[in-house]
Amino acid sequence: MAFNVRLWSRPATQEFIKRLREAGWPVTRDPTGRYECWHKEGMAGGDALIFTALPGRKGYLVRVNSDYCEGLNEDIAQA
Repeated sequence: MAFNVRLWSRPATQEFIKRLREAGWPVTRDPTGRYECWHKEGMAGGDALIFTALPGRKGYLVRVNSDYCEGLNEDIAQA
């Protein structure tokens, strides 16, 4: 799995979450403000992490699995 880890602004993170949901991926948010998206269907090795976003002072620390998110918003995902 190829992960990209970046600092994203709040608007860029929210736009990416919106695109994940439009693509049919379930994005959850816990009480601390952390967003997660998991692929849970038919994985031989178990669940696969697709996306996480940890809130910070000026934006989010984001980890994106580029194998799953390719084509969703390439200008953001590859930044």
